[in-house]
Amino acid sequence: MNEETVEALKDLVYLRDSGALSEEQFVEEKKKVLDRAAQGDFGSGVNVAKAKRPRNKLVLVLILVLILVPVTFLVLLAGGALLVSNEIDDYIDEAKQEATKAKCDNLEQICVQYKRKHNNLPDSLEVLLEDDNRRAGGGAWCSEQDIYDAWERPLQILFGERSSDFEVVSYGENGDEDGYERDWGLDMDISSKLPLGGTIGDG
Repeated sequence: MNEETVEALKDLVYLRDSGALSEEQFVEEKKKVLDRAAQGDFGSGVNVAKAKRPRNKLVLVLILVLILVPVTFLVLLAGGALLVSNEIDDYIDEAKQEATKAKCDNLEQICVQYKRKHNNLPDSLEVLLEDDNRRAGGGAWCSEQDIYDAWERPLQILFGERSSDFEVVSYGENGDEDGYERDWGLDMDISSKLPLGGTIGDG
């Protein structure tokens, strides 16, 4: 009995056990299979039904693996991309605050130099944009972009009780006076007198 005949008989048994064939149909089809096998003209196999029993579970497993592995990879890739994106956003936010802090510090020094020449602090930072013949070499003390923070909001000069008491500040992303603690996130105020995230008395 050749391999095709054995497989065909197994198919018949499966169809009978699954209810697709009655016992009478099973006997009849089994006889046909054996007759064709005896005549050496088995052909392409049993033609009793299109349904076939599952012959190789390994094939099904491999198919599932081929489907699930790429899907899992894409999910992991998307998750990784999201984490990288968040890290990049955090880096950019921190860079904006540090750049604004540097501008505040620089303007404070410019205001000190301005006071040496005029005996008074500038009334506003916009005054530093005007040509000043008292400045060494003439011209303006700074450019217009120097008096804006990283969120394109104008920096402010705040005066204390004494003429020497002043600071240059940014009110963060929202432009409101909130506080100098890091808990405020991007809305944290930034001062030339305090370290980033510092409070009164620090620095």
